[in-house]
Amino acid sequence: MITKKLFQLSVLTLLFFFSNQLESYDCLNPFLIEGKAAYYYPTSHTFRRIYSENGIYGGEISCQTYNNLYTWASVDGYSKKGRSIGLQDATKLTFIPVGLGLKYFFPISCFNCFVGAGLLGTYARLKDRFNLSSTNQTFTHRQSKGNVGGIVKVGLLYTINNNWYLDLFSNYSYTKISFFNKYLGTIQRRQANLSGWSIGLGIGYSFQCFR
Repeated sequence: MITKKLFQLSVLTLLFFFSNQLESYDCLNPFLIEGKAAYYYPTSHTFRRIYSENGIYGGEISCQTYNNLYTWASVDGYSKKGRSIGLQDATKLTFIPVGLGLKYFFPISCFNCFVGAGLLGTYARLKDRFNLSSTNQTFTHRQSKGNVGGIVKVGLLYTINNNWYLDLFSNYSYTKISFFNKYLGTIQRRQANLSGWSIGLGIGYSFQCFR
């Protein structure tokens, strides 16, 4: 609920700046740095049943490679508690995606539309708590894994002035990680599908204008 309100507030903020545009800036600086907040919607139905939707937060830097082509690097963080399907045992998932790729800008006055893609390495940590009704005992199992996937992104940069800008973006990330749990003498394989859509708003600072 909080993440949905945050997204609505972000959209209203963006519209406010659009409606109060006083000056156009067609300059896209060669270095960009921004902080981002987004509403994350997992594509896996099982993921949504256990953890539901949540916010994802992070930062990104971009550097001009050639004309309107930029190299970008990003890091984000996601953490959410949930309940397992069936037994309703407590679980917590934390994952940190780190991305690297390219994006291309299409400048239109004070706007810069962009499309991009890249590799996405993800570190995930899973913490499960099991309750054994037969012995009335509780034990905790922790496991960390990583894998490499991909990400595609589209967005719209709105230049507030020669340095500050807003970034309205949408990303799709593809990541799957396999966990192996030893439970009551047996090894169980659990695949976590962390793929999902995110839509959000970033605020950034650009510098060293070359135009």
